[in-house]
Amino acid sequence: MSDLGLVPVSYAIVSGVNGQERAAVYYVDFCLPSGVQILGVQAIEGNPSGCDMLIGMDVIGHGDFFTSCCEGTTHFVLKSRAL
Repeated sequence: MSDLGLVPVSYAIVSGVNGQERAAVYYVDFCLPSGVQILGVQAIEGNPSGCDMLIGMDVIGHGDFFTSCCEGTTHFVLKSRAL
């Protein structure tokens, strides 16, 4: 997150397979290529094994969410439901 110039709003204790640790908490906005914007999502900094980020149900629940992998590149799409 430091690469993005974000400043933590707080800290939380998170539990994982290696025990508990203190992690920075941020609020982030998602602006997806499909035109969907999800503002003010709470994001907790971590080191997810084998991926860049984990997408939670607080984001997935905003619409129809799917992923695909084409020629070694993973894409994710969220088609927003009409509000």
